[in-house]
Amino acid sequence: MILITGTTGFVGSALGARFLREGRQVLAISRNDVLGDRSWSAIKQAAEGMGFSVANLRPNLKVIAFEDLEADVDHVSEVWHCAAEMTYNYDKILEAMHTNVGLTAHLYEKVAAEAAGCARFYYVSTAYTSPMQDEKIEEKLHSTSDFLNSYQTSKWSAEQTLANMQKTHGLPITVFRPSII
Repeated sequence: MILITGTTGFVGSALGARFLREGRQVLAISRNDVLGDRSWSAIKQAAEGMGFSVANLRPNLKVIAFEDLEADVDHVSEVWHCAAEMTYNYDKILEAMHTNVGLTAHLYEKVAAEAAGCARFYYVSTAYTSPMQDEKIEEKLHSTSDFLNSYQTSKWSAEQTLANMQKTHGLPITVFRPSII
């Protein structure tokens, strides 16, 4: 079973569609889609945009609220954590830190402790966690950032937190940093 957060968003819905098409079971975790209708709609739309249909695969998708994370994750084979609080306003830094760092850490810890068969935790971050510069930016964990907004600050903090947690819990992490060009 693939666990995905952020299935109402661009990356999460595309991944959900792809995994359903492959015949995989998908457990979607959402902060505000208790019935799963928004996730299912976004996944169907993503599949159509990629030229295929998942219309008959709804039974392979289970959506739970982030608050119900205490659900059984024993059978999770990989995690794709795509959800994020997208606020840039520093007045909302506490909300961004709670979602982007706190909930990320909670999810990683839960899966590391209870899903023995989980091979990897994929974390979708942002290209803006690195210091801004005109030259090539190395793909590595950056010890500093420019901290221009609450989104960037909280995503950088989540990367640091996951790197530290991996040392303790051992569940491998891959960080993706998509950017808009």
